Amino acid sequence: MTPSTADEGRPQENEQEEPQQPGGLAKALSILLAVLIALVVPLSLLAWDIYRTVFNAPLMKRVLTDIVTNSDLIPVALEWYANVRAEARAETTSAIPWVDEPDIIELLAILDLDDWFAERREVLPNEILTPWVHTTVDGTYAWIDSTYRNPQIIWAMQALKARINSEHGHNAIQIVYDALEPCTPDQIADLRARLAAAPEGKDVPYNLCAFPEPWTEDQFDDYHAALLDVVAQVPLEFHLTGELEAVEDVQGVGPGTLKGQLRLARTIGRFAPLVGLALLLIATLWSLKRWRAFGLRWSIALLIGGLALLALALLYATLIIALLGRGPLSEVPPLVLAEARGGIVRIGREIFGPALIQAIVACLLAVVGIVMASLGRRRKGDQAPEEEPAEPAAL
Repeated sequence: MTPSTADEGRPQENEQEEPQQPGGLAKALSILLAVLIALVVPLSLLAWDIYRTVFNAPLMKRVLTDIVTNSDLIPVALEWYANVRAEARAETTSAIPWVDEPDIIELLAILDLDDWFAERREVLPNEILTPWVHTTVDGTYAWIDSTYRNPQIIWAMQALKARINSEHGHNAIQIVYDALEPCTPDQIADLRARLAAAPEGKDVPYNLCAFPEPWTEDQFDDYHAALLDVVAQVPLEFHLTGELEAVEDVQGVGPGTLKGQLRLARTIGRFAPLVGLALLLIATLWSLKRWRAFGLRWSIALLIGGLALLALALLYATLIIALLGRGPLSEVPPLVLAEARGGIVRIGREIFGPALIQAIVACLLAVVGIVMASLGRRRKGDQAPEEEPAEPAAL
């Protein structure tokens, strides 16, 4: 072989060993794919975690039962409900014979939050609340796919009626009676005057205060009898949403809009993982031939997405309250809002607990990809052949 023939063959071998450099279109597509990985992968994981939690009826029943039975939500809600009913009654009553003449609704309105904690223990034990929670969850999920404007939530009241008609009802009235302030001389004088002016046989209601003897026992019995009369009028089924509509309009987004938001969130969450998996599959298939060129870029994008999901998992409490404040929480009465937020954060733990693990896994995979891509590039640089000195021409 002549020297000239050898020289011609050497460049041809180098051309075969040198990988083809990606063109401008391939680089642009790789950048677009990297941006999509950084944005879509964490969002798809988060949407799936929300869907897996919020639209999982058995899980929500368990979580909400824990919130209802182990938080301050029920006493706070009872205080709100009693105050709203008392205000509504004051606005609609056409005539009040005596200024200090109470009824059972006004009597309950004097209770503070500590009193409602005690009332909850007496008349609303967990064995009554748990079936109501399950019924509420079932009614809410049925409403999402129904044509009804509002959820059709109906609570069975037999167990509650039976409990109030027992010694627990007596104890509940004792809590109310103990909350009364002692009567002033003017209030005692007012009762005496009304007793003297009342026709024979007509009951005269007591003023809203604790009377001394000889009226103490009779006043307590009157209050207990009034409670039993109210319980006797309670229907066997309580239409929760209809009752809430009747007592307060919180000027929120409206049930129709809320239903649409829930349907949209369910649809997005159901199909979101497919989008994220499709992007990762495209990147994986493409990287089989172009890992050295684009693997580092895609791994960094996955790391950015994983860190974003990690930040959401750590800061979810603040973010989720701000987001839901424009939607579902706008329908919650202000007095109950703090406890409702606490419940939302409790549900958030079910969502962002797995999200935290997913974020860590994504970051670890990204770090592995970055290391592999860096080693691949370094190996390529080490294997690059150095220019050999030209052989002397044959004489």
